[in-house]
Amino acid sequence: MRHFFIAIVAVAIAATGAFAGSGDAEFVEITGAAGALVLREGPTTGAAIVARLDDGTLLRTVSCQMAAGRKWCEVKLPEDAAVKGWVGMTNLRVVPAPTPTN
Repeated sequence: MRHFFIAIVAVAIAATGAFAGSGDAEFVEITGAAGALVLREGPTTGAAIVARLDDGTLLRTVSCQMAAGRKWCEVKLPEDAAVKGWVGMTNLRVVPAPTPTN
């Protein structure tokens, strides 16, 4: 039941664009990508590929926007901000911020 509730909340947030451009540090996780999710230079399937990311990869959102009828988010790896690009929201789910491990 808990997973069902989390999924509903994630879909509602993605549908409303609640975290798009909010300025808050929001995190998403890749889930359900067949093989690997493609990180691109821009918010379009025609943009150059920056990297391929596996299911379970945690990403920090920078901003989100609609492009070509699809919601795209600019993201970066929390542990390596140099790895930055755009992914479609289809295979992302909103997750809580990670707990620091000091």
